[in-house]
Amino acid sequence: MSVATLSRSSEGLRDVYGRGMNIQSDVYKLPADAEEHDRLTLQHRIWKLMLGGTGLYPPEVENVIQRLLHPDRSSLDGNASPVVLDLGSGSGIWAAEMAAMYPHAMVVGLDLAEPKLHFVTTDLTKGLDAYRESFDLVHCRCVAGHLVDRIQLMREIAKVLKPGGLILLSDGNFHLYAPDGSHVPPASSPQFQVSNEVGQEMHGSWVSNWLSQVIGRVISATQDPEHAGGEHIGWLIRQEDQMEFLGEKAYYSPLILNRQNMEAASIEQNEIEEELTRLTGRNISNYLTASRHILLSAGISEETVDDWLARARVEMHVCNAPETWSLKWNVAWAVKKVPAGDC
Repeated sequence: MSVATLSRSSEGLRDVYGRGMNIQSDVYKLPADAEEHDRLTLQHRIWKLMLGGTGLYPPEVENVIQRLLHPDRSSLDGNASPVVLDLGSGSGIWAAEMAAMYPHAMVVGLDLAEPKLHFVTTDLTKGLDAYRESFDLVHCRCVAGHLVDRIQLMREIAKVLKPGGLILLSDGNFHLYAPDGSHVPPASSPQFQVSNEVGQEMHGSWVSNWLSQVIGRVISATQDPEHAGGEHIGWLIRQEDQMEFLGEKAYYSPLILNRQNMEAASIEQNEIEEELTRLTGRNISNYLTASRHILLSAGISEETVDDWLARARVEMHVCNAPETWSLKWNVAWAVKKVPAGDC
């Protein structure tokens, strides 16, 4: 039997079923330890492959960002340097790469736990009044889904953006997706077994089962669970009347790949798909471990949880899958409206 220890660790974290959790807030349910930072850095590599271009933001906003962060241009409020906020920095890799790409800009990372760079450690759910109209660009990736009140998140982002400033909001979804866009259902019974036999019909997914069990419990405690997940971030931005919605885009990273359907694609695209599949598999494998404590804390037996985990890992190594199953990620962008008299 596992026991959850709530003592404070030497890293300023508390131990829960062997993983280091932040001590700033109970809202964020995943670990904040070095192992989780490594997973988020890995996830960053997935985002870069999906986005293309610079890998740090969608190519569709390239012109806006170049205008906001141009080295020969003052920031929106006339200061010498543009200022960028990475809200919920995690490992800090996005902020570090943006700082390297735009060395003339000031890049600020804000998170509950401080990574191995100089970042601001604070809880955004308690408000960001100290940073009112401070930033030309706010980047917020895979944060909204962890918050109880996502409408408050948009209020805080609107608060810290300068008029004319850009928000990049992105998040993942808690389903596996079939090629036709439908959700891959969770495996329905313990008797369901994954086979690597060509043509084997797959009626459900153990990875989908895990995502449903874990994320379902997390979002059930939030406000408006029906609008949780990346598919709803465009809707979320539109709920803030200070923002002018500009666009959104969906990306897919394969977890289980049907290689027979790859022949028509270019060699370069096939290589990207293969790399995305490899990285997505590593990311989900690490996520299984990172979220295990959520199921244990919900009272599910360790035997059951570890059985689900083992089945999900076997499933991810299936060969010659009958169809590709993917994770879906969404990015949306908007600018803060400029008051009529300031144009």
